[in-house]
Parts: sequence; C-alpha cells; structure tokens
Amino acid sequence: MANALASLLGVADDHRERAVDAYVDELLHEDAMLVPAFHPVITPRDAYWDELQMSFSYTFKNQPHEYHNGGLWPLVTGFYAASLARRGRLERAREMRDAVHRANRRPRDGEPWSFSEYLHGRSHEPGGTAPMGWSAAAALIADAYVDGERLFGEAAG
Repeated sequence: MANALASLLGVADDHRERAVDAYVDELLHEDAMLVPAFHPVITPRDAYWDELQMSFSYTFKNQPHEYHNGGLWPLVTGFYAASLARRGRLERAREMRDAVHRANRRPRDGEPWSFSEYLHGRSHEPGGTAPMGWSAAAALIADAYVDGERLFGEAAG
C-alpha cells in the first residue's frame, strides 16, 4: 500500500516504481489479479509465526493466506491500479481495476456484491468484514484514474 501511494502521489522515482511493478507481477495470481496485503505468507513453520499469533485484536485472523497474512485486498489493488494508470500503464491498470470489481461483486452471505475486506490468497473466497466501504472506494479511485482523472496530489483533469 505504501508503494502504491508513493507512486500515486508522485513521490517514488522511476527506478522504485519499476522495482515495485516487477515485484507485484511476481505476486499476482492471474486468476485473481489482486495484490496481497503482506508477502511472503507466514506459516506455522516460520520463525515469525509465534510473533504473528501475538498480534491481534479480539481473535486471531492471520492464518496463512488470510487477512494481512497473504489475503488479497481490493483496497491495495485499487490504489495500485490507480498508480499504474497515472504512469500510463493503462492496460495493466485496467486489468487490475477489473479484478477489484470482480472481487467486490463476489457473493457472500446471500448478497450478490459483498465488497469484502479481502479474498483468501488461495481459494479467493471473500473474507473479513463486509460490506467494506474502502473496497468500494478503491474501485472508484481506480476507475477515475483509468478514465484519466487525477484525484490526489495533482490537478484534477
């Protein structure tokens, strides 16, 4: 998210943006096209697992490929898609924007548009809180940038 914002706001240099793009391309699941909140996924065999289990509110939510531990986030992906569009990478921006829309319209609890907080990193099932306003907002931000509008840090057009 920080890299997406740095690029979107014009703070990151070209070298950093290319490095982030290459890293994100390696992480993407072509069938989901969403960016994980955190990577690599921490599993019970990893050294940081005990520390991860100690960091939660109310209940532990960070099983492998869930929530912040490898969950795929429409919010992060929408901002990243906007940064791609700002830099003229429109084809990739559209692909990722469309992935945010697909994620948001995943059915959950009998509702056709779940606007879930994240999708499971492997099964792509909606998870977390729903409906989540920031998942909807990220889609709108990505739409605006793909359509040539500029919302943050530069004159709107």
